[in-house]
Amino acid sequence: MNLNTNTAIAKWIEKSIPDYYTLFIRAYIPYNAWYMKNFYDENTRKTDKDILSYISTNSNVFKDRIEMLLNHDNEESQKFKILISELNYQLEQTPIPDSEERITFSHICISDNSSAGQNGVTVSGNNNSFVVKGQKKLTPRKCWEFEVIDTSNNNRTISIITLQKCSISELHSNSDYNLLNRTYKTTVDKCLNEIDPRKKVSIVVKRNEPNICIDKKKKLYFTDVIGDVSKAIMILLYELRCKLFHGEIEPTLKNMGVYEWAFKIQDMLNKSLQ
Repeated sequence: MNLNTNTAIAKWIEKSIPDYYTLFIRAYIPYNAWYMKNFYDENTRKTDKDILSYISTNSNVFKDRIEMLLNHDNEESQKFKILISELNYQLEQTPIPDSEERITFSHICISDNSSAGQNGVTVSGNNNSFVVKGQKKLTPRKCWEFEVIDTSNNNRTISIITLQKCSISELHSNSDYNLLNRTYKTTVDKCLNEIDPRKKVSIVVKRNEPNICIDKKKKLYFTDVIGDVSKAIMILLYELRCKLFHGEIEPTLKNMGVYEWAFKIQDMLNKSLQ
Protein backbone atom coordinates (compact mmCIF):
# COMPACT_ATOMS: atom_id res chain seq x y z
CA MET A 1 0.00 0.00 0.00
CA ASN A 2 1.20 3.49 -0.83
CA LEU A 3 2.52 5.21 2.30
CA ASN A 4 0.63 8.37 1.30
CA THR A 5 -2.75 6.63 1.17
CA ASN A 6 -3.92 8.00 4.54
CA THR A 7 -2.94 11.51 3.50
CA ALA A 8 -4.81 11.11 0.23
CA ILE A 9 -7.92 9.82 2.04
CA ALA A 10 -7.84 12.79 4.41
CA LYS A 11 -7.57 15.18 1.48
CA TRP A 12 -10.46 13.51 -0.35
CA ILE A 13 -12.60 13.70 2.79
CA GLU A 14 -11.80 17.39 3.02
CA LYS A 15 -12.77 17.79 -0.65
CA SER A 16 -16.08 16.05 0.00
CA ILE A 17 -17.21 18.68 2.52
CA PRO A 18 -19.49 21.25 0.85
CA ASP A 19 -17.90 24.69 0.55
CA TYR A 20 -20.53 26.71 2.39
CA TYR A 21 -18.54 29.91 1.97
CA THR A 22 -19.02 29.72 -1.79
CA LEU A 23 -22.59 28.42 -1.49
CA PHE A 24 -23.53 31.35 0.75
CA ILE A 25 -22.06 33.84 -1.72
CA ARG A 26 -23.95 32.17 -4.58
CA ALA A 27 -27.18 32.35 -2.57
CA TYR A 28 -26.62 36.00 -1.65
CA ILE A 29 -25.97 37.17 -5.23
CA PRO A 30 -29.61 36.84 -6.46
CA TYR A 31 -30.83 38.58 -3.30
CA ASN A 32 -28.27 41.35 -3.87
CA ALA A 33 -29.38 41.67 -7.49
CA TRP A 34 -33.05 41.78 -6.46
CA TYR A 35 -32.71 44.60 -3.97
CA MET A 36 -30.40 46.64 -6.19
CA LYS A 37 -32.85 46.32 -9.09
CA ASN A 38 -35.94 47.17 -7.06
CA PHE A 39 -34.77 49.60 -4.39
CA TYR A 40 -31.71 51.47 -5.67
CA ASP A 41 -32.41 55.19 -5.77
CA GLU A 42 -29.97 57.75 -7.20
CA ASN A 43 -30.92 60.35 -4.60
CA THR A 44 -31.53 58.43 -1.37
CA ARG A 45 -30.36 54.81 -1.61
CA LYS A 46 -27.07 54.27 -3.42
CA THR A 47 -25.24 51.73 -1.26
CA ASP A 48 -26.06 48.21 -0.08
CA LYS A 49 -26.23 49.53 3.47
CA ASP A 50 -28.72 52.28 2.54
CA ILE A 51 -30.92 49.82 0.68
CA LEU A 52 -30.75 47.26 3.49
CA SER A 53 -31.82 49.93 5.98
CA TYR A 54 -34.84 50.62 3.78
CA ILE A 55 -35.93 47.05 2.96
CA SER A 56 -35.43 45.82 6.54
CA THR A 57 -37.82 48.52 7.75
CA ASN A 58 -40.45 48.55 4.98
CA SER A 59 -42.73 45.79 3.70
CA ASN A 60 -41.45 43.77 0.74
CA VAL A 61 -41.58 40.13 -0.38
CA PHE A 62 -38.33 39.16 1.36
CA LYS A 63 -39.09 40.75 4.72
CA ASP A 64 -42.71 39.60 4.55
CA ARG A 65 -41.60 36.00 3.96
CA ILE A 66 -39.41 36.08 7.07
CA GLU A 67 -42.29 37.37 9.18
CA MET A 68 -44.70 34.83 7.70
CA LEU A 69 -42.33 31.98 8.57
CA LEU A 70 -41.89 33.34 12.11
CA ASN A 71 -45.62 33.82 12.63
CA HIS A 72 -46.74 30.35 11.60
CA ASP A 73 -46.17 26.88 12.96
CA ASN A 74 -46.47 24.75 9.83
CA GLU A 75 -43.75 22.40 8.55
CA GLU A 76 -41.98 25.09 6.52
CA SER A 77 -42.01 27.54 9.44
CA GLN A 78 -40.66 24.91 11.82
CA LYS A 79 -37.83 24.15 9.38
CA PHE A 80 -36.98 27.85 9.15
CA LYS A 81 -36.91 28.26 12.92
CA ILE A 82 -34.62 25.26 13.31
CA LEU A 83 -32.23 26.83 10.77
CA ILE A 84 -32.28 30.05 12.80
CA SER A 85 -31.65 28.07 15.99
CA GLU A 86 -28.68 26.26 14.44
CA LEU A 87 -27.23 29.54 13.15
CA ASN A 88 -27.67 31.09 16.59
CA TYR A 89 -25.87 28.15 18.20
CA GLN A 90 -22.94 28.39 15.78
CA LEU A 91 -22.63 32.15 16.27
CA GLU A 92 -22.57 31.75 20.04
CA GLN A 93 -19.82 29.13 19.74
CA THR A 94 -17.77 30.90 17.08
CA PRO A 95 -16.80 34.60 17.34
CA ILE A 96 -17.41 36.05 13.86
CA PRO A 97 -15.32 38.05 13.03
CA ASP A 98 -13.75 38.26 16.52
CA SER A 99 -14.62 38.35 20.21
CA GLU A 100 -15.11 42.12 20.44
CA GLU A 101 -17.11 42.68 17.26
CA ARG A 102 -18.80 39.30 17.14
CA ILE A 103 -22.09 38.94 15.26
CA THR A 104 -24.91 37.35 17.26
CA PHE A 105 -28.66 37.67 17.70
CA SER A 106 -27.99 38.67 21.32
CA HIS A 107 -25.72 41.58 20.36
CA ILE A 108 -26.80 43.27 17.14
CA CYS A 109 -27.39 46.81 15.90
CA ILE A 110 -30.84 47.14 14.34
CA SER A 111 -31.40 50.91 14.55
CA ASP A 112 -29.54 54.15 13.88
CA ASN A 113 -28.19 55.65 17.10
CA SER A 114 -26.11 58.43 15.49
CA SER A 115 -28.22 61.21 17.02
CA ALA A 116 -27.04 60.16 20.49
CA GLY A 117 -23.49 61.11 19.59
CA GLN A 118 -24.53 64.45 18.19
CA ASN A 119 -26.73 65.37 21.14
CA GLY A 120 -24.66 63.75 23.86
CA VAL A 121 -25.70 61.27 26.54
CA THR A 122 -25.70 61.61 30.35
CA VAL A 123 -25.73 58.51 32.55
CA SER A 124 -26.17 58.69 36.31
CA GLY A 125 -24.31 56.46 38.73
CA ASN A 126 -24.15 55.62 42.42
CA ASN A 127 -27.49 57.10 43.48
CA ASN A 128 -26.93 60.20 41.30
CA SER A 129 -23.85 61.22 43.29
CA PHE A 130 -22.02 61.47 39.96
CA VAL A 131 -22.80 61.45 36.25
CA VAL A 132 -20.92 60.59 33.09
CA LYS A 133 -21.45 62.82 30.07
CA GLY A 134 -20.55 61.35 26.71
CA GLN A 135 -20.36 63.35 23.48
CA LYS A 136 -18.95 63.14 20.00
CA LYS A 137 -16.55 66.03 19.43
CA LEU A 138 -15.75 67.36 15.96
CA THR A 139 -13.28 70.10 16.93
CA PRO A 140 -10.37 70.46 16.94
CA ARG A 141 -10.47 66.87 15.70
CA LYS A 142 -13.02 64.11 15.69
CA CYS A 143 -13.07 62.17 18.96
CA TRP A 144 -15.34 60.77 21.67
CA GLU A 145 -15.22 62.46 25.07
CA PHE A 146 -16.50 61.09 28.39
CA GLU A 147 -16.55 63.44 31.38
CA VAL A 148 -17.04 62.05 34.91
CA ILE A 149 -18.65 64.71 37.12
CA ASP A 150 -19.07 64.62 40.91
CA THR A 151 -22.57 66.11 41.34
CA SER A 152 -22.27 65.93 45.13
CA ASN A 153 -19.25 68.24 45.09
CA ASN A 154 -20.20 71.34 43.07
CA ASN A 155 -20.14 69.37 39.79
CA ARG A 156 -16.39 68.89 40.02
CA THR A 157 -14.87 67.11 37.04
CA ILE A 158 -13.22 63.89 38.21
CA SER A 159 -11.89 62.77 34.86
CA ILE A 160 -12.11 63.40 31.12
CA ILE A 161 -11.55 60.39 28.86
CA THR A 162 -10.89 60.96 25.16
CA LEU A 163 -11.17 58.18 22.57
CA GLN A 164 -10.51 58.07 18.85
CA LYS A 165 -13.38 55.62 18.36
CA CYS A 166 -16.45 54.66 20.33
CA SER A 167 -14.77 51.38 21.18
CA ILE A 168 -14.98 49.38 24.38
CA SER A 169 -11.51 47.91 23.82
CA GLU A 170 -9.97 51.37 23.36
CA LEU A 171 -11.83 52.56 26.47
CA HIS A 172 -10.57 49.68 28.58
CA SER A 173 -6.98 50.33 27.53
CA ASN A 174 -7.22 54.07 28.23
CA SER A 175 -4.94 55.21 31.08
CA ASP A 176 -7.42 57.80 32.44
CA TYR A 177 -10.18 55.20 32.49
CA ASN A 178 -7.99 52.72 34.37
CA LEU A 179 -7.32 55.25 37.14
CA LEU A 180 -11.04 55.26 38.00
CA ASN A 181 -12.63 53.01 40.59
CA ARG A 182 -14.95 50.17 39.57
CA THR A 183 -18.17 52.15 40.09
CA TYR A 184 -17.02 54.95 37.82
CA LYS A 185 -15.78 52.49 35.22
CA THR A 186 -19.11 50.67 35.12
CA THR A 187 -20.98 53.94 34.49
CA VAL A 188 -18.54 55.04 31.80
CA ASP A 189 -19.09 51.67 30.11
CA LYS A 190 -22.85 52.25 30.21
CA CYS A 191 -22.44 55.74 28.77
CA LEU A 192 -20.33 54.43 25.90
CA ASN A 193 -22.99 51.82 25.14
CA GLU A 194 -25.73 54.46 25.14
CA ILE A 195 -23.84 56.84 22.84
CA ASP A 196 -22.47 54.17 20.48
CA PRO A 197 -23.70 54.89 16.92
CA ARG A 198 -23.90 51.13 16.49
CA LYS A 199 -25.60 50.45 19.79
CA LYS A 200 -26.25 46.74 20.19
CA VAL A 201 -29.46 45.18 21.44
CA SER A 202 -30.58 41.59 22.00
CA ILE A 203 -33.61 40.09 20.27
CA VAL A 204 -33.13 36.98 22.44
CA VAL A 205 -35.47 37.01 25.45
CA LYS A 206 -36.41 34.76 28.35
CA ARG A 207 -39.29 32.32 28.08
CA ASN A 208 -41.47 34.27 30.54
CA GLU A 209 -41.24 37.43 28.40
CA PRO A 210 -43.51 38.02 25.37
CA ASN A 211 -41.79 35.95 22.72
CA ILE A 212 -41.59 34.03 19.48
CA CYS A 213 -40.55 30.47 20.23
CA ILE A 214 -37.67 29.58 17.91
CA ASP A 215 -36.51 26.32 19.50
CA LYS A 216 -38.26 24.98 22.58
CA LYS A 217 -35.72 22.21 23.13
CA LYS A 218 -32.82 24.67 23.17
CA LYS A 219 -34.91 27.24 25.06
CA LEU A 220 -34.37 29.86 22.37
CA TYR A 221 -36.94 32.66 22.29
CA PHE A 222 -36.94 35.92 20.33
CA THR A 223 -38.83 39.10 21.20
CA ASP A 224 -42.40 39.19 19.94
CA VAL A 225 -41.68 42.52 18.17
CA ILE A 226 -41.59 40.72 14.85
CA GLY A 227 -40.37 43.74 12.89
CA ASP A 228 -37.24 43.81 15.05
CA VAL A 229 -36.69 40.07 14.54
CA SER A 230 -37.02 40.16 10.74
CA LYS A 231 -34.75 43.20 10.65
CA ALA A 232 -32.16 41.46 12.82
CA ILE A 233 -32.16 38.41 10.54
CA MET A 234 -31.69 40.55 7.42
CA ILE A 235 -28.94 42.63 9.02
CA LEU A 236 -27.17 39.57 10.40
CA LEU A 237 -27.09 37.87 6.98
CA TYR A 238 -25.76 41.10 5.47
CA GLU A 239 -23.04 41.40 8.12
CA LEU A 240 -21.96 37.80 7.53
CA ARG A 241 -21.81 38.59 3.81
CA CYS A 242 -19.65 41.67 4.47
CA LYS A 243 -17.23 39.84 6.76
CA LEU A 244 -16.78 37.20 4.08
CA PHE A 245 -16.52 39.60 1.13
CA HIS A 246 -14.03 41.82 2.97
CA GLY A 247 -11.85 38.90 4.04
CA GLU A 248 -12.29 39.59 7.76
CA ILE A 249 -12.50 35.95 8.79
CA GLU A 250 -10.29 32.90 8.34
CA PRO A 251 -11.71 30.24 5.98
CA THR A 252 -11.60 27.51 8.64
CA LEU A 253 -13.93 24.54 9.00
CA LYS A 254 -15.10 25.95 12.34
CA ASN A 255 -16.06 29.29 10.81
CA MET A 256 -17.68 27.50 7.89
CA GLY A 257 -20.15 26.00 10.37
CA VAL A 258 -21.70 29.46 10.66
CA TYR A 259 -21.96 29.85 6.90
CA GLU A 260 -23.59 26.45 6.46
CA TRP A 261 -26.69 27.65 8.29
CA ALA A 262 -26.50 31.16 6.85
CA PHE A 263 -26.54 29.60 3.37
CA LYS A 264 -29.53 27.37 4.18
CA ILE A 265 -31.48 30.33 5.56
CA GLN A 266 -30.60 32.57 2.60
CA ASP A 267 -31.46 29.79 0.14
CA MET A 268 -34.84 29.25 1.78
CA LEU A 269 -35.67 32.95 1.80
CA ASN A 270 -34.69 33.35 -1.86
CA LYS A 271 -37.89 31.52 -2.80
CA SER A 272 -39.71 34.78 -2.16
CA LEU A 273 -37.76 36.39 -5.02
CA GLN A 274 -38.93 33.94 -7.70
